[in-house]
Amino acid sequence: MPQLIRLAMLLPAFVFLLLAAVGYPPIDRFPLTKTVFPNASSLPSVDGVGPVTELGVGMWGQCTIDTAGHRSCRGESQVVYNIDLISSSNETVSVCVNQRGEVEARPIALLSLLVGIIASLASDDREINRCSLGMSVAGSFAVFMTFLFDVMFFSSIGNEMHALHDFSKTSLGGAFWLNFAAMLLLLMDGIYSIRLAIAQSNR
Repeated sequence: MPQLIRLAMLLPAFVFLLLAAVGYPPIDRFPLTKTVFPNASSLPSVDGVGPVTELGVGMWGQCTIDTAGHRSCRGESQVVYNIDLISSSNETVSVCVNQRGEVEARPIALLSLLVGIIASLASDDREINRCSLGMSVAGSFAVFMTFLFDVMFFSSIGNEMHALHDFSKTSLGGAFWLNFAAMLLLLMDGIYSIRLAIAQSNR
């Protein structure tokens, strides 16, 4: 029973993190941030594509949607890249996308969760529980770090887009909420595992 309860929390957290790691643009539903340009009279151009009504930014690139509804994506091989936006008044803003911290923390989170899942499938003696608990704590810390990186990234992108003075609206994307859901699941798993370990130590 304890293994099933833990798996019900660890497996979804692992899947959420994996989807967020595959990221955007490979999966178009999971950008880190999405910026909408609602003012039709002052739509910007993005990296020579435009005018655009929407810009999604993710770990591996960015996608735009133009006024005709066509989606155009550009993948990036680097974890640090620039997006050049030109407003209707020819103001240029270069947005630096830096995903180095998240790219480094996410594999640690995924590996820790994988080991935690394997450990939770084993017998529930004290040693295995401690191993599983340790991996869950390590995964929780790594996920928390990616969450902080996402918050800082959202703040940075929002400020840069606001500099265009075109009434842009930047919102959190699907990848952010996947990370947030995984963090909550790992927090619940940590609380449950600690209670389980205390109960076993009192036997």
